[in-house]
Amino acid sequence: MSTNIQNKPTVLVLSCLGGASHETAREAIEASLNDRFTFHVYYPFKDLVLSQFFDIENAYNTAAAWGFSKTLNFLQRFINTFIGSPCETKVQKVFKRLLDTHKPKCVVSLVPVLNKFFIPICQERKISYCLMPVYDDPDHWFTGLEEIKSFSPNTTLTYFHSGESKKILLDKGVPCSNIQGLKRPIHPKFLKKMPDKKTLCKELKLPYKRHSILITYGGAGSTRTQKIVALLAQQSFKKRIHLIILAGKNNRLKKRYEDLCNRLNLSATVLGFTQKIDQYMRASKILIGKPGPGIIFESLTIYRQRQKPFLLLDTGGILSWEERHVEMTENIGIGKAFMDTTFIEVFQTALKKTNPPLKESSPIKNPIEDLATIFNKTA
Repeated sequence: MSTNIQNKPTVLVLSCLGGASHETAREAIEASLNDRFTFHVYYPFKDLVLSQFFDIENAYNTAAAWGFSKTLNFLQRFINTFIGSPCETKVQKVFKRLLDTHKPKCVVSLVPVLNKFFIPICQERKISYCLMPVYDDPDHWFTGLEEIKSFSPNTTLTYFHSGESKKILLDKGVPCSNIQGLKRPIHPKFLKKMPDKKTLCKELKLPYKRHSILITYGGAGSTRTQKIVALLAQQSFKKRIHLIILAGKNNRLKKRYEDLCNRLNLSATVLGFTQKIDQYMRASKILIGKPGPGIIFESLTIYRQRQKPFLLLDTGGILSWEERHVEMTENIGIGKAFMDTTFIEVFQTALKKTNPPLKESSPIKNPIEDLATIFNKTA
């Protein structure tokens, strides 16, 4: 058995703990391909010069939890400018040391901005490199790529949705042969056949005769949840719904949500971080949250299997890189956007009617085999 493990090619994954999108993509890749590859992970933002002064990832999660979207939009632009200076030798040194230690066949990057430092190192060492954006914001993800003089055949730059992304890469001088469209990877648990709703509700201890409403705002949680819950508590239909509220890893918010639901006499299940998100999604009629790519593609997978849950995307305090996701969700037909002033109207409409058929009816494709091919590229 140990020999088999040693014979598996190694993949070094570059990820980020700011927000949930990077880690959910990493978990999906590893869960799908861990029988064929050995994975190691590196969080490069922790080694930035800027991180000597404050924790970038923790600052992002705190701002997201408290709804400071303008701060996040500014922070993104600031980091792009700051990292444009040639001062990230520490990141490069740590990266080279990891390449020496793990000897990966491929490096897959799930992080923006920093790729201009890593791609030349991998090309010099003839290591395959795959840049895989986890959300649709090409200006952020492809920062600095125009500084790379040439791209070797085993360097692959992918995009998962917008044709604009491909155009930006071409404008930055990236050869067409190095660009590949690639759907976002999906965790295998979202593709498994699950029991019927009655059995699922019994297993999860949810009331079967009520409509389950899942509220999730990412791994850090969000104070936006409190506003949504307070609005629902004022409605006459509140006795027909059961709230499933995810607080992520924020224990203070979890306690606050529990106290709020008790005070407002709402039927609710309040959870911290859970590995059963796929099951709670399948049991829910409506999912309320921010327009993050992970929850959209996971919902789309389940929607195509069971025609639920219907997504209600909160655009109050939307982040600049999430705007494209809202348009994509409405175009496909799996959800609607709302502001504070339109939430109840949009919610009632979603609660009353059966979910409409998808405007885009093609089956969901998990791009795992495409990724495996990229990982196995050689110089």
